[in-house]
Amino acid sequence: MLISKNYGIRALYSNVSDVSSCYKTPRTAILKLVMAMYLRKIFGKNVRYYRFLRSMTQEKLAELTDLSSRYISNVENGEGNVSLDTIELFAKALNVSCRDLFDATPKEVKAAKVNLQKETIKA
Repeated sequence: MLISKNYGIRALYSNVSDVSSCYKTPRTAILKLVMAMYLRKIFGKNVRYYRFLRSMTQEKLAELTDLSSRYISNVENGEGNVSLDTIELFAKALNVSCRDLFDATPKEVKAAKVNLQKETIKA
C-alpha cells in the first residue's frame, strides 16, 4: 500500500493511516515504524547470537526467562514486541548487558571480541 507518491515509501503495516495520524507527516510515521522494525531485527539477531554463543536452545532460554519457546522464536525473528522487563530478562539469562542486545556491530567483529576476551581470561 503506497502512502504517498511524494515519499515513494511502501507501508509495512496495513494500519499505517492510524499510526500516521499521531505524527505530523506520513513520512515520520513510516520512518518510526521502519526504525522500530530495524531495532526488533537487531535485538532478535543478538538474542540468537548470544544464545548460540552459550550453546543454549530456545527451550532452555524459555525456561530461564519464564517465556514460551514460541515467543523466543518470534523475538529472534524480529516479530516479537518486547517490553523493557523482557529485555532485562533476556539480558540476565544470556549474561550480557541490555546494551549488547541492541548492538548493531557485525557478528564477525563480535566473535573476534569474544575470542579476545576468552584469551585474556585464560592468560
